[in-house]
Amino acid sequence: MKFSVIIPVYNAEKYIEECVDSVLNQTYKDFEIILVDDGSTDGSKEICLDYKKRFPQNVNYIYQENQGQATARNNGMKVARGKYINFLDSDDKLESNALELVYKFFERHYNDVDV
Repeated sequence: MKFSVIIPVYNAEKYIEECVDSVLNQTYKDFEIILVDDGSTDGSKEICLDYKKRFPQNVNYIYQENQGQATARNNGMKVARGKYINFLDSDDKLESNALELVYKFFERHYNDVDV
């Protein structure tokens, strides 16, 4: 697993699908998505669980009582398996080749970059 994409989710039902789809549609396919539900009160949980059901190899779901984005990210890091970790907000999206470009850059400059 090269990438772990950790997405904190809080009441994001209006835009979480666009976010997750932007990761699932990457040209580089060696990744996992970790959706950390920070106590959402809307339909976010059901959407996240649907992704986990449809993409069990790539999507992980964690629920926590509302503790904020930083705690959600930290809890996601506890289960992350990727060589590289990416944090993506639930209202953001990636260009389709983002992970591929990042991977190539970091591998080419692995000994030169401290991240």
